[in-house]
Amino acid sequence: RRANPGTVARLQIDESGRFNYMFIAFGASIAGFHYMRRVVVVDGTFLHGSYKGTLLTALAQDGNFQIFPLAFGVVDTENDDSWRWFLTQLKVVIPDATDLVIVSDRHKSIGKAIGEVYPLAARGICTYHLYKNILVKFKRKDLFPLVKKGARCYRLNDFTNAFNEIEELDPLLHAYLQRAGVEMWAHVHLP
Repeated sequence: RRANPGTVARLQIDESGRFNYMFIAFGASIAGFHYMRRVVVVDGTFLHGSYKGTLLTALAQDGNFQIFPLAFGVVDTENDDSWRWFLTQLKVVIPDATDLVIVSDRHKSIGKAIGEVYPLAARGICTYHLYKNILVKFKRKDLFPLVKKGARCYRLNDFTNAFNEIEELDPLLHAYLQRAGVEMWAHVHLP
């Protein structure tokens, strides 16, 4: 924190003094977020090596579609407690607001934590993860471009036409996309 003014760093240890969670958001990233789109993408990935654990990240995107790192955390695993803790720390540097969107995969713990910590923000789901799930579950590569088209529509009429076509071609896929929450993956429905 001395070397990077404005940096927010948190370390949580257990009652025995052992590492539990870590969070860091560099001052430059915090200051730079004011110039980014008000969309934050959160995700986790396994750490391999001596210490294991999970790396949690919060990223934004600049006007040139480049990734802008906001914050990092190291936790034991992706669960309700770790995501709630990470997002609570993130809220110190990125306050909850109605013009904020938080995007993630469909991990239940992430969705639960976003709802608790960022109740004003809109939640989106990552279409990349959604597309991968569709390819694995439905094996319908032929419908992939249509789902992608529907997700990227900005006019309700265009989305309705694409979504109705999906229903005609594969009612089970249509139902899956509805259960995923159309308001979380389709541009036209995301607040």
